[in-house]
Amino acid sequence: MEKNNTKKSFGKILSGLIIFLFIFNLNTNAEKLFWQNKKPLIAGFKSLIIPGLGQLSNKKYIKSGIFFALGVGGTFLSVNEYHDMQNEFKLYSDLFSKGDILLANEHYDRYINKYTLFQYTLTVLITFWIVNSIDAVFDAHFINVELDQKKKTLKLYIEKKF
Repeated sequence: MEKNNTKKSFGKILSGLIIFLFIFNLNTNAEKLFWQNKKPLIAGFKSLIIPGLGQLSNKKYIKSGIFFALGVGGTFLSVNEYHDMQNEFKLYSDLFSKGDILLANEHYDRYINKYTLFQYTLTVLITFWIVNSIDAVFDAHFINVELDQKKKTLKLYIEKKF
């Protein structure tokens, strides 16, 4: 029951965030003031809050969508693994308190496996979030890629933008 309430709350937060971003994008004056600011630390901070938001402010729309989808999916997976781990621990503690040691040990092993899986998903999520933020800072700071149409070559310019 608690797991369903968490999924509903997560869904409400996610839908509210999407509606906020949609409404915010409709106002062109606010969009110009908010999205055109390419200061690196602000882009990194935006990506720390919501994955892909810093890339969106750097006008990297496809990368922004990919980072947002991966961030939401990773967060959902981590929350799901956490609740699975908690449920296994509750089953283990209930069986142990009732004296069913053999079945309790089986659930304890499952709990340890769920705990390890949760730790892995959380580590990957935190690493992803940090890489996402560093990428936004790097894009706002250094990279300007240009395609030379005559020579069909890709040029990479590294320039400081502050």
